[in-house]
Amino acid sequence: MNLSSLLPVVPWPLSRWQLEWSRIRLSPSLRVNRALGRSAARTADFAAPAAWGLHGSLVKDFVRTNRSLYELVLDMHGTSIFVDGHKSWRKAALLGRELPSSDDPRIIHLVRDPRGFALSQRQRGQASHLLESAWMWRDLHTRMRSLKMVAPYHLLRYEDLAVRPEGEMRNVFEFLGVEPQRVVDAPRYPAKHHVVGNEIARSFAGDIKLDTRWRTELSAREQQAVLAAAGPFAAQLGYAEAARTEDGLDARRRARRGRAAP
Repeated sequence: MNLSSLLPVVPWPLSRWQLEWSRIRLSPSLRVNRALGRSAARTADFAAPAAWGLHGSLVKDFVRTNRSLYELVLDMHGTSIFVDGHKSWRKAALLGRELPSSDDPRIIHLVRDPRGFALSQRQRGQASHLLESAWMWRDLHTRMRSLKMVAPYHLLRYEDLAVRPEGEMRNVFEFLGVEPQRVVDAPRYPAKHHVVGNEIARSFAGDIKLDTRWRTELSAREQQAVLAAAGPFAAQLGYAEAARTEDGLDARRRARRGRAAP
């Protein structure tokens, strides 16, 4: 069969992934597109559950099929925890609400600096402007943070994971209720080490490298514009504070160079 996905997508209209990011491209104006995207996403958030109430079999089939996959993998590998690495806020919200409490669904929210995200989007040609990327980051991650109301929730910053992998993963293991183990090593069980749909992760050898190319590939003005568009959530995570600290260090370095000049 020629299928785009081996698993069912989130029931329509939430299967429209653009609504996850509040992104619509109908106008040459970034701000008009943002307003349209946010309106469409909010409408879907409120209207879709009502529509599902009329066709509840869509949600039931979706949850049942995903549970079948989880149970199959757990049985094949003789383990008790399945980590669904999906990036969809809507899927996590739906399964968090609909899975039986006995399944004990939990949510790990992985987030990275919006400046790194914006650079990645630009390099991949997935956003027409840095502001669009920053708005996407803001809308997606503030929504993901709301999942703490759905199921037990753990926030993990990519930068902390890259710099302190053992300590951060110890917190994750504790959150999941399993014994901690070393993570910066080659896979302990190579036969079990795979991430469906991610070829890069398949070759993971245990080392984590912090990607900070945005520091040199985005100008200071671009970095500040991204942070401003990313909004208060970026500041709450410490990214704006880090920017202010870096700006202060740069200013002090320039001042020292000025005093040292003849």
